[in-house]
Parts: sequence; structure tokens; C-alpha cells
Amino acid sequence: MTLTLGVDLDGVVFDLMTPLLAQYNKDYDDDMTREDITNFRFEKDRFKCGRLAYNYLYDPRIQFASPFFEGAEKVLKAFMLHDDIDVIFATATSRAVMPAKLAKIESAFPSTYYPYGFYLGRDKTKVDCDVFIEDAAHNVLSMLNKNKQVIMPDRPWNREALPNIHHHESWFDEENRMLLVIRSLGWEHIRKLVLELV
Repeated sequence: MTLTLGVDLDGVVFDLMTPLLAQYNKDYDDDMTREDITNFRFEKDRFKCGRLAYNYLYDPRIQFASPFFEGAEKVLKAFMLHDDIDVIFATATSRAVMPAKLAKIESAFPSTYYPYGFYLGRDKTKVDCDVFIEDAAHNVLSMLNKNKQVIMPDRPWNREALPNIHHHESWFDEENRMLLVIRSLGWEHIRKLVLELV
């Protein structure tokens, strides 16, 4: 039995907020941190530029500058090379930055060696997977409403929206909870791999 894992990119695999806030703070002489972003709607946070903050999401330079979250690259590569695990990356990214994002993914996970699927669209509930890793609260709610298994990384912008959902600090937090959740879902045939990663 194959485990199909859906994986959001920004906020899950790539830390988009670090270069975004660095550029914003430089442009507006501000000192915002990730902890200041408590809502997925930028206009409700304390950006001096209001809705103009969304423009940073369309800057290919910020996409290229986004580092991996700790452990994400290692875990995903191990998953992709496992015969019983399929990985589907999913994003609602604007087409304006898709070349940058695809280049970054292909650089980290050359498709000739690391097989993966790709979904571009706003409705991530359409991704045919067994479990989905997603940081945006509205997407998590949509998936839960359709009885999908969801793992949500702990991010400042989803804590208030979904306080009762289990949050996972990182791919390798102090309890390795994100990997243990995947293991606990019943795919015993990948138990050895997860234990090796943990």
C-alpha cells in the first residue's frame, strides 16, 4: 500500500517569511518579525504598507532566497526514494513566480532522481493524497471538512485561527512529532524509514 503525501511549499518546505520580512523591513524601515504575522491576511497584520505587502509574494528574488525549514529537505528526499511513498508538492503561487519556484524545487529535488508530483491551484482539497502537510488555517479547515488527514506545522499565522489543532514545530522538533504523526496513521510498512529519520 502506497502512502501519498501532499506537501504545501511556502511555510512548510520553504521559509518564505524570512526573506520577505527582511526585504519589507529594509523598504519600510520597520522591524517586523514572524511573530508579528498572526493572520494569513496581510492587511490585518501590522505591515505599514497594508495590502501592498502581498507584492512581496510575487517577487522571484524572495522565492529564490527562501531557505528550507530544518529537516525538510532530508526527510522529503528520503520519502521520495522510498518505493511505498509518493510525494505531491502543492502550491497556490502566482504564475508570475512559478518559474522561480519550480527552479528551486528542481534544484533541490532533481526529478530524474527524486520522483514527485506537482499541483498548482487554490483548492488543495483536490490533491489526491492520504495526508497533507499545510500551514494555512483556511486550507486546513477545508481539508478537515472533507475528512482529510492534515498535519499543520506551528506558525504564528495559524495559532490563533486553529488553537485546538495539533501544531508541529518543525520537521525535526524536540519530539519529532511531525514524523511520528505520519507513522501513526497506519502505514506500518514505512515504520522503519520514519524511525531511521527520527
